[in-house]
Amino acid sequence: MFSKNGGLKLDNRDDIPPFEYLFEINVSKANIHEEVKSIDLLSEKRFDSSGVIPFSALGEIRITLEDRLLYAGYYEDVIEIDVFPSINSVIN
Repeated sequence: MFSKNGGLKLDNRDDIPPFEYLFEINVSKANIHEEVKSIDLLSEKRFDSSGVIPFSALGEIRITLEDRLLYAGYYEDVIEIDVFPSINSVIN
């Protein structure tokens, strides 16, 4: 898992640092229950599913702001989540 900005970045404002948030992910079938600060997602984080490979599972992602947003506007962050092994690696 990886975050592009490490927080919510105000559109076109490089002079304002991103607003940090708490990122929580829960996937019961894979025994994944983790929470991490958005700034820590600037470097890739890996979560172990204890060998469980749930090709079909429901999960929950929760984002909680650490502070109030100070400015009006459009905020954005992109979180990339890669799941391994993928169904493609099993087929090939």
